[in-house]
Order: sequence, then structure tokens, then C-alpha cells
Amino acid sequence: MKTFHRYEKKDYLNMLSDISRNKFYQEIIQNSKPKRVLDFGCGYPILSYYCLLSGAEKVYAIDNNADLVPVLEEFKSHYPDRFEYFITDHINLPDVEIDTVVYELFAPNLFHENIYTISNSIKTKYGEIDFLPSQWNLSVSICSIDQVERGNKVFGVPDKFNWLHDKWKITKGPLHAKFMYPINSKDWNFDCTNWYSLDQIYDTEWLFEFTLKQEIDINLVYLKFKIKEGDHELAITKSTPSDHWGNQFITLPPRRVKGKVKVKVFLGEDKRHISADWVI
Repeated sequence: MKTFHRYEKKDYLNMLSDISRNKFYQEIIQNSKPKRVLDFGCGYPILSYYCLLSGAEKVYAIDNNADLVPVLEEFKSHYPDRFEYFITDHINLPDVEIDTVVYELFAPNLFHENIYTISNSIKTKYGEIDFLPSQWNLSVSICSIDQVERGNKVFGVPDKFNWLHDKWKITKGPLHAKFMYPINSKDWNFDCTNWYSLDQIYDTEWLFEFTLKQEIDINLVYLKFKIKEGDHELAITKSTPSDHWGNQFITLPPRRVKGKVKVKVFLGEDKRHISADWVI
């Protein structure tokens, strides 16, 4: 079994305390009222709990972390006839009957936790089923490191989060930097995709267009995403930052540009990491 990421107890506790995320999932599950559910990447199984509260007949929870067994056993003791769990992955999915998959595979960006391959495996195994949440979109801005780092602040970030400036400097890598706090949109020039269904994740290249009135050096893409189910949306905003999933900076080949420019954002060969490049 291939493990892509191993969460620790503190990571799960951060997720359980993420109020905006939990409220979003509780509302969309309550509205959808799934009957036979696969909770993929269940962790501490709060999404399973929401499904059971909404009246699900059966919930099957999956995670690849064997350290969760004591937690899942304790949870199962409260719902012995309606809850089962499997320590496995998307390659070895259980032979069960389901109508809905709930998932929370978001990290710095939509694709980081292998959602492309996982969704393909789930659809191949179980056929036509519903996914919660079912829609997502990307918003992209282009900028430079000089724009982002101004003195001892990260430009565009509310003051109450600017103590994280040192964290930004530490966590940024040669290609990607996880940035889990909101950027004030008024400070950035964004272009957005339409809303996509999970099936449209196969479209692995997206184009964005910007009009720059002044000549400027550009070497970064700032990428954020939103997820939606019905009337409910979840995004990192000034009022609802998330404690465990985030937006992302991606390096772009340095270029001095002015006027209309286009940038493409695309999945790499591993189908997990996003890259960016200019469209000539």
C-alpha cells in the first residue's frame, strides 16, 4: 500500500477545530442526506459522524493511516451496525455498495493529495455515484516576490496574519509555497475559471488572461480555489480562514510584461502538483 502523506495527531486536531470547514461539510451533508457513504481519507471521522447524524444507513470510512485504529474502533462502538472502517487506499477499495463519496482531500491546492488518481479509482470501482462536494474553481493572480514581501509584511494579508511572514519565508520552496492565510482580493488582479465538476478534473490545463497597465516584473502565480455544493461555498477569505488547507504561490519563469498577457496553470506528470507557465 502506497502512503502519500502521514498525518499526526496535531494535524487531525487542527482539522477538528476548523470551524468554517466543519460547518460547510455539516450543511452540505445534511442537505444531501446520503444513504450509503464512502468517507475517503476519513481521519478522525467527523464527516462520517455528519453522515450518520443526517440519517445515513451505512458509512464506510477509509484511511491509509493505521495509527487511527483506536480512534475508529472507539467511534465504531457507538454505531456498530451503521459504521465500518478499512485501513487501505484507493488501490484496494472495499467491495461495498455506496451511492455517495464524501472527501476532504484539500491541502495547499485542490490536487495535492492525489485527488486526480483517487477519483479515477473510485469511479472505476463504484460507477455512477455522487461526490460531496461536487464543484470547484480556481482563481489566479500573477505577481512578483517584491510585491509579496514588503518590509516585514506580506502585501495584501490582513495585519492580524502578518506575523506569519517568517513562516512564508521558511516554507516556500523552489516551485511551491503553501500559504494558509487569506489575501485581500482588492490588492490583486485575479482571473477565474468557471465552476467545474469533479469529472472535469481531467482538463489538466487552464488559461488565465491579465491586463497590466504598467510594465512589471512577474515571477509568481498566486492560486486559490473554492469548493461548492448547492448554495454553500468554502474558500479562504478574510473572515473565514482555514486552519489546515490553504492557497498557494507557484513560481513562474521571470518576465517583464505589460498589456495583455496569458498564463497557463496545469497538472504535472504526477497529476498531483500544479505548475505554471506563460502562453506565448
